[in-house]
Amino acid sequence: MDESGRRRQQWRNHPSSSSSSTGHTRFRSQQYSSNPTKTTRSSNFVPRSTTTTGTTPHNTRNPGYVPKWKSVSNANNQQEGETEAGEEVGSIVGTCPFMCPEGERAQRERLRDLAIFERLNGDPRKTSAALAVKKFCRTISLKYVQASDVRPLSVLEDTLNYLLNLLDWSEHPFEVVHDFIFDRTRSIRQDLGMQNIVNDRAICMYEKRFYRMGNYRSFLCTVSAEASYLQYCIIEPYVNEVRALAVSYINNCCYKLHPYPLEHLSKLLMMKESDMESFCHACGLKTLSDDGGNKLLPTKQTTFCNPKGSFQSCSILGLEQYQRQTAA
Repeated sequence: MDESGRRRQQWRNHPSSSSSSTGHTRFRSQQYSSNPTKTTRSSNFVPRSTTTTGTTPHNTRNPGYVPKWKSVSNANNQQEGETEAGEEVGSIVGTCPFMCPEGERAQRERLRDLAIFERLNGDPRKTSAALAVKKFCRTISLKYVQASDVRPLSVLEDTLNYLLNLLDWSEHPFEVVHDFIFDRTRSIRQDLGMQNIVNDRAICMYEKRFYRMGNYRSFLCTVSAEASYLQYCIIEPYVNEVRALAVSYINNCCYKLHPYPLEHLSKLLMMKESDMESFCHACGLKTLSDDGGNKLLPTKQTTFCNPKGSFQSCSILGLEQYQRQTAA
């Protein structure tokens, strides 16, 4: 056996302490590093329990500590909520000349996501710039919005006028018209918010919407203040039609979990509470009483309808004195 062979044999039979220590240490390090649930013997590291907080470890030294990822998530959620409400300070000037951006219009045609008012000749796959109206998007971030997808103030005004004119349509049930207008006016509010438009023209847009939706109150007040009893008798059928329309507005617009008090509704429509309850029943709506005996109108009922015959006679508050004088 030559000299090199004897040295190899000697190394196998009597390994050096340093080589042995190094070799075993390297082996142990590789063994334990392959399993993250075990610890290395070369340190005092103790892993945190994975059964308490999942992926978010406790910070016992600083109880008020908020992880960076969590603070970023909260900031994003807050920003999305502000954008949804249309109150985020905007830095965009819209350039879209249509009621609905061209990209959204084409996409909704492909998806057949067109409301009945937006369909060209009734085709759910076709629309036009004169029919399509931008939908409301619940969560949106300004950094992903193109100026060409946001409508300027002048286009928003024209869009609102177009939507309010749909209130005069009689081809479709009111709840269908209302749902469409409700969604599209939210989109208008969102575009106003993204551009941070707060001026007299924007205020006028809000006033115009509420005036059209709540003009029944002005009409009834005018009748009560200016009409004689004879004039009221002539226009009473129209008064009840306006009242029925107001009831349908309230039934569709109010929150389902909060029934509308008949006492308040009777004051709005200028009639007695007992007549108000009978009027609701004539419109196909149910009423109920709370624990205190107060009459309530549950909203979001789908049974609303105009009576096939004429409404029963319901006087308008403020005209009783004329009615008594006539009867005498």
